[in-house]
Amino acid sequence: MKYLIFVFVLALSFNTQAQTYGKSFKTKVGEQLPGFQLISATGEIFEIEDFRGKPLLIILFGTHCGPCLKKLPVINERIATKYNRDELTIVAVAATDNQYDVDRFKEKWDYDFIYVPDPMQKIFNKFAWNTIPRNILVDKNGKILFQSLGYNKSPFEDMVNIIQREIGR
Repeated sequence: MKYLIFVFVLALSFNTQAQTYGKSFKTKVGEQLPGFQLISATGEIFEIEDFRGKPLLIILFGTHCGPCLKKLPVINERIATKYNRDELTIVAVAATDNQYDVDRFKEKWDYDFIYVPDPMQKIFNKFAWNTIPRNILVDKNGKILFQSLGYNKSPFEDMVNIIQREIGR
């Protein structure tokens, strides 16, 4: 019986961590998104404030990360193809990847995201110490609504529902 209770508590703690209401993020749900500049794979320069006025989904990923490669097509299919850029902006930050890696990735997987190489992890380090993939969903005013680590169905569905609520569909 003690073993079953231990396994249940352990499973519950993993689920809580997957929803990232824990210590794996430097940022917290309800806080304002930290300010930073993005230079996209196409050379466009954005200040994070440029994305105010509509929800923003930031994906922290790696071009050679197995879980990332499973998660990105689902984000593209379930979210990016459902909403246009006037409703939702999706920024995919390639942690540790340089411009060449991002260009090669984009040629192979042309999802409707704004791609940003982050070889020195300047953006990634604003949110976390380690581990990808991660999602950060931000409302139209720059407040963090949701954060997730890894690729788990339940937190992903929570994020999809929050996006639907924020966009009003």
